[in-house]
Amino acid sequence: MIEEFITSIVSSALVSGAVVWLSKAWISERLKNAIKNEYDQKLESHKAQLKAANDIELEKLRSSLNILAAERQIEYSKLYEKRADAITEVYACLKDVYIQLHEYTKLFVPAGDSSIDERRARAADAYNKYIPVFHHKKIFIPEKTAKGIESLNQELLRVYTEFFYGVEHLPNGKEKTDNWREIFEKLNGPILNSLSDLENDFRLLLGEKENKKTETNV
Repeated sequence: MIEEFITSIVSSALVSGAVVWLSKAWISERLKNAIKNEYDQKLESHKAQLKAANDIELEKLRSSLNILAAERQIEYSKLYEKRADAITEVYACLKDVYIQLHEYTKLFVPAGDSSIDERRARAADAYNKYIPVFHHKKIFIPEKTAKGIESLNQELLRVYTEFFYGVEHLPNGKEKTDNWREIFEKLNGPILNSLSDLENDFRLLLGEKENKKTETNV
């Protein structure tokens, strides 16, 4: 009887211990799951908040970039207009210099034409009008093209000076004829070619190349 009683007590204690252990394990697992669920929920909530905040910042950045791009486009358009106006004015004045110089130095002067004094004055006036325009507008012209124009300016001035001293103020003779022919060939050869090259540069600067591409694609 005593052994059975002791055995019963021991068994009850073991069962009770097992129940307590299982209860603790179950409670611990429940707590772990509860904590994990709460952590997961908070993590997802934090992720959502971060994404929302990130989306807002991205939208602000996108908006700022769009505004900046629009401002740059406006600035570029204004710069293009200024460059176009500058190129147009410089070219018109330069072309007039060439025309007046060509008139001043032409080999054949028809009856009733302007006197050589008048033609010389028009050539000088055209050049004196052109030079300040070029220097004021040069900032809108690429450096390489501007250097080409400066070289052309020097050639035009040289032709004027050579004709004034080497033709107009020389007596009739072989030297005068040779100088005159040389000036004529220079104006209608290298100088005219340089002017044509400059015209092509100006067309490219004004976008003719892009227009041709567009027309080709169409």
